[in-house]
Amino acid sequence: MIRKKINREQLPIQQELRTDKLHSNDHIVDWRGCLQRIKSRYSAASKKNQIQLCFEIKGEQTSLPIKCRHFEYVLSELLDNAIKFSNPHSTVIAEIIFIGNSMVIKVADTGVGIPQKFISKIFRKYFQYKPCSGKRHGAGLGLAIVHGIVKHYQGRISIQSEKGTGTVVEIFFNGKEPPEHPSI
Repeated sequence: MIRKKINREQLPIQQELRTDKLHSNDHIVDWRGCLQRIKSRYSAASKKNQIQLCFEIKGEQTSLPIKCRHFEYVLSELLDNAIKFSNPHSTVIAEIIFIGNSMVIKVADTGVGIPQKFISKIFRKYFQYKPCSGKRHGAGLGLAIVHGIVKHYQGRISIQSEKGTGTVVEIFFNGKEPPEHPSI
């Protein structure tokens, strides 16, 4: 059993995903503001790890039925992993791409990458990929919660990765309202 400190944001988000608390009109309109908060939050971590962070918004911004804190959690979790598993002096790119009524969150790094045999497992609770040192990072819940958020909003996740060359994660949100009773 893994007994690690759990991020204080994780438990409330897990509880929200199991209840109807998501069905409010808390939709993001100010994407640039959300992105700026995340950028500010990660500037120190990226400097400490000698990693350049690039943020970009593409396309016509639209309002989507996604809570700001869920958007921030998803992007933050992807950035955490990209920074954690990137080599010094590399670049992590975060893009928010609007296509019609849909949105894509794309995070790309040139880090250690994930072997193909582990890609299907990284969204499982408590699973941790241990590159190189075998050292564990976190509790293994972050990407499981990301998967739950994406599933709740009827989105999908695409991962392209190769050990030693880096990872690209794309999360697609289609702009549909979440179902009345979540199946998570």
